[in-house]
Amino acid sequence: QQFNQLIIIDQNQTDIYGLWMSSCLSDIQNEQRFHKKPIGPIGRYIHCTDPHWAYAVEKHLAPIMSAFICTDNHDEQILLEILASYSSDDYYPPVYVRAYSHNIPDISGTLKHIKQANVISIYDILKIDNITVECALIDFKQIEATILLENLDEVKQIRESERLNWKKIDRKVKQVVEAW
Repeated sequence: QQFNQLIIIDQNQTDIYGLWMSSCLSDIQNEQRFHKKPIGPIGRYIHCTDPHWAYAVEKHLAPIMSAFICTDNHDEQILLEILASYSSDDYYPPVYVRAYSHNIPDISGTLKHIKQANVISIYDILKIDNITVECALIDFKQIEATILLENLDEVKQIRESERLNWKKIDRKVKQVVEAW
């Protein structure tokens, strides 16, 4: 009974990507032609550890949450075949082709500058369960260099403030996301 409850919980979490996603993931698991199984939807591997910032993080990451990652073009074509069998309106989640990662790139310099500036990045408040997903979020959404602020007025205050060497951090920050 506990096992069945876990299956129901997993299906409920998967259904946010479309009611067809659970069946699609089952077909992906059963497909033998893949060189390596695709990873996705990548939102399944991402958890916001601070509810206060959940909306801002969701807003920033929304376009990539339903995406899949394939290790090569061969696997991408097989995945697209499977996705097409579930799509009635020619909508497919994004599919990224990239080598599966074993190491996270060194982003410590960027994180250090952001921490010294007394602000937080999206990376700081995420728990990511898959290294390839983490690397994709760094590459495609610059989560280590996207800072979170209560409101955009704070950006002006930070820039004008003497407490922060904005020029030093400005080269590191790629985006600013507002809480509400």
